[in-house]
Amino acid sequence: EDLSDALKVLVKTYSNIDPYPHKFYDALVKVHLRNLDFSVRKGIDKEFVEHYTNVLNPVIERHIKPAIQRTGNKDFYLWGIFERTSCSYQLYEHIDIKKNERSFPCPYKDILENIQKYLGTYEIEWKDVCNKWCIPVWERFAEKAGVKMKAEPGEICKVRVL
Repeated sequence: EDLSDALKVLVKTYSNIDPYPHKFYDALVKVHLRNLDFSVRKGIDKEFVEHYTNVLNPVIERHIKPAIQRTGNKDFYLWGIFERTSCSYQLYEHIDIKKNERSFPCPYKDILENIQKYLGTYEIEWKDVCNKWCIPVWERFAEKAGVKMKAEPGEICKVRVL
């Protein structure tokens, strides 16, 4: 029943190229960037990551951690973080799935650059997104799931379980 409206929104979103080409994840990325900019300005970015991961901890505790414990397959961590939910697969377009590794274009870089170009309202830089958001969030989720991981941020991000 909702498919028709969803497809209209998808087409409208990807047809919107002014002032830059939009993606399906634009709203989610902009909320993350806005919240990160606020937390960095206030010096509470570590607390923000802790709050974010605590709020989502039930997903780790109910689904990801038990699957890892039951099977011994650490790849469930990556599946749970990058592929399991609609927020994840909308955020990480063009994800390359390999055993114990995921790589994908950074969803934050272009949008942050466009916000800075057209609005100039954020103080954060791309390195802040990598070092104060993505890596700490992924590491905290990994800790909660009982695995170790390594992230290599860049235009193409790579995350591996060890």
